[in-house]
Amino acid sequence: MSGMEEENKTQDESLLDVDKATEGWILVEATIAERVHVFASGAPWRCRFSAVQLWKLAALWGFVSLLLYAVTGHVGVFAANPEIVVALDLLWLLVLLGWHDRRMLRRLAQSIGPAWRFCLRDDGLEVDSVLSHTLWRWEAVSGLVRRSDSLLVFLGANQALMLPSRCFASPEVYSRWVECLQRLSGLEVRTAASVSWHLPAWRVFSILADFGRNVVTGLRFLLFLRSAAAHLRVGDAQIPLFAVSWLLVRFAADFFSLWLDQGMEAALGGDFFVYGIISGLALVLLVLICAWGVARRSARPNMLAAFLALAVPLWWIEIVQAGTFWWANATWYPAFVWLMWAWALCAAAVALMRVLQLALLQRASALCCVALLYGAAHLLQADNFVLWTPSYDENAAAEAWSEQNVTNESVLYSQPELLDDALGAIQPGRKGVPELYLLAYGGYGEQDVFLHEVESVDKLFAERFGTRGHSVVLVNSPQTLEKHPMATTIALREALAEIGKKMNRDEDVLFLFMTSHGARDHHFSLELGPYVFNELTPQILRGMLDESGVKNRVILVSACYSGGFIRDLSDRNTLVMSSSREDRSSHGCQQGADWTFFGKAYFDEALRHTRSFEKAFDEARAIVAEREEQENVTPSEPQIAIGSAIRPVLATWEKGLEPAHP
Repeated sequence: MSGMEEENKTQDESLLDVDKATEGWILVEATIAERVHVFASGAPWRCRFSAVQLWKLAALWGFVSLLLYAVTGHVGVFAANPEIVVALDLLWLLVLLGWHDRRMLRRLAQSIGPAWRFCLRDDGLEVDSVLSHTLWRWEAVSGLVRRSDSLLVFLGANQALMLPSRCFASPEVYSRWVECLQRLSGLEVRTAASVSWHLPAWRVFSILADFGRNVVTGLRFLLFLRSAAAHLRVGDAQIPLFAVSWLLVRFAADFFSLWLDQGMEAALGGDFFVYGIISGLALVLLVLICAWGVARRSARPNMLAAFLALAVPLWWIEIVQAGTFWWANATWYPAFVWLMWAWALCAAAVALMRVLQLALLQRASALCCVALLYGAAHLLQADNFVLWTPSYDENAAAEAWSEQNVTNESVLYSQPELLDDALGAIQPGRKGVPELYLLAYGGYGEQDVFLHEVESVDKLFAERFGTRGHSVVLVNSPQTLEKHPMATTIALREALAEIGKKMNRDEDVLFLFMTSHGARDHHFSLELGPYVFNELTPQILRGMLDESGVKNRVILVSACYSGGFIRDLSDRNTLVMSSSREDRSSHGCQQGADWTFFGKAYFDEALRHTRSFEKAFDEARAIVAEREEQENVTPSEPQIAIGSAIRPVLATWEKGLEPAHP
């Protein structure tokens, strides 16, 4: 044992001799912060995933993702905007992967201990520490990366050793040792940029303090102070802080602008425009791309420092622009905005040059890159970066659409031709073959849900009940003025009369579907501004039906208070249904919806698997009741009345459908 100690002592003393430097033991002492920081930022090496680690991470990510979707699925803003949930899920994945990498780096740093020594042998690199004693064959050495203050020796896939230059007696000894290492390993040493030994402290107050210092540094940059670069506080946490602060500044600007323009009530009742977040974060992405592109060619390739040099002037310009946002209509405002952006462009370019110590040609490329960045960022902000908007008024939007499209003169002259074409396309019934005729009637033109319903019912009946050539669609909608005739009382009367002429009185059945808003006095709403239509009541509709000669009738009125139609339309040859009781509202009449509550339950669900109109009503009534209970709204209580003579007619018709429509 004493012989070994004597040999080690002799070898340690030989470090002072340049000619024998490659033969002695090199002693290394480094803190875990030094090891983690160097490994994380100094080389192309990356921790590899084993199969077990991959499955563990996938299981953890999958479990939290399912929990996230389950929780947010019942929250209104997330249910209406699923892209937010996807973004949160991806953010969680990035956090998980970042945590795994940092954990692997820390394990790597701990695996070699706080102190070790190694020496060069002809057959390999010998490493000795309190944890192990290993001889690494030269073929196991996978890479050498030299820094101004250290050398990284990569062993295999997931291990590395750090050798600071301070461990040698002189730079000459260090250079001689590196030359010998290259000769024995057969590898070339690659160089990497120097990184500060300081490991960032992930404490909230320290991060916020650094953010505050960087904000002040932004003012220094805008004043073109040469000492500003020395005041930057570089850290990963500064990127999300600046991103969040940009969004908060824009939100505040939008809110106060709406307040000054329309008052506090309008500002408090505004809507959050979630897609504005995408534009805001796109600014951060543009800055990151620009910082990466410039930093990778500089003498100091620190992308975070480059990001801050660009971000802090842009942040202050955003503050100034937000502070003057409500003067956007002033004649001087556009020129003022461009002046501020030009100032920020110059300040950011100079900041980049000083922070990264750019050479002359590098400065020219950096100036072009920053100009493109700020131009794209300004256009993106001017057009899309809005987070708080006035509340959306469905009626006002529909009215504006109607005024723009409906008042066209050609609409008035095309309606009679459209109605004639629609009625002329009705084919006569075949003797001895019970057939179904459909008249779909959408009355309220200010919301497109009624248009969606009549068109969907027309398509469903054509596919399931063979009504192609036996159907007419009358609907009030600014979207279909050149496609369908308007739903007026005159058009309804003429359509019923034409169907009455074409169908076989005793065999065929008319299905009249009416959908719109309703009133407490049981008026069926017919609206398409700016036109004024004649009123339609249960009594007027009964008169039209009787005049038409249609005997066998199935009528479904989907509207609030539609139960008021039951009494006047009922007779022995009629099956009449309503979506609500005579003193109750029905639900689901919303702009953009495909169905009302009852329409979806009856047509889109019940009639998909049954041909019985009566059975479909019973099923739809149960579905609607369950949905209304879930959404905590007043039950609509749909109504039905069945004449004694209509049942056998419908049974015969249903039986005739079996071969053609199984």
